[in-house]
Amino acid sequence: DYYGQKVIHLRTRARSNTFFDDFFKVRDQADSYADADSLVARYFNKHLREGGYERDVEIHFDQIHGIAYYPSGKESEAPPGTHDILTAFFRVRTIPLEPGQTIKMLAHGDKKLYPLEVRVIRREKIKTIFGQTNTIVVQPMITEEGLFNHQGDLLVWFTDDARRIPVLMKASVPVGAIEARLTKYTPGGRWE
Repeated sequence: DYYGQKVIHLRTRARSNTFFDDFFKVRDQADSYADADSLVARYFNKHLREGGYERDVEIHFDQIHGIAYYPSGKESEAPPGTHDILTAFFRVRTIPLEPGQTIKMLAHGDKKLYPLEVRVIRREKIKTIFGQTNTIVVQPMITEEGLFNHQGDLLVWFTDDARRIPVLMKASVPVGAIEARLTKYTPGGRWE
């Protein structure tokens, strides 16, 4: 519950392993509360810790009046239907995906509104925790700051089924490249 609205809590964490901590330590976390019905952003916060760089952001979204509020008192345009980066990712999972398709939506971050595009690249069969798995590969075009601050060098593999589970991600980062693979999955039940 977020101010009387039913929401879904989404969280992402990025951590470098102990070997890379000596070179470029990463401890990023972002949390988002998505409207349970429309999946648009209601609240977002992130804590970036990358090398010597630190940044904290908090945004409250008023989807009715089209405003994003920051704790500093700053207000910014966020038209109804606006996403943050996490709710946008979650929303894409609910859309039937076909190669060649481009999904466009508005996202808000760093006190500004920006267009977000997700290009559906191809279908591909890869080895996952589920065995050989049919997947669909998407390429988010992200302009948000932080570890995944790119345009076109992030690829995500979703299972090519109704759940579209993210099973693989490959990205270029300031110090090289990362690959994240799903290593554990517990199917969720119905939530009320």
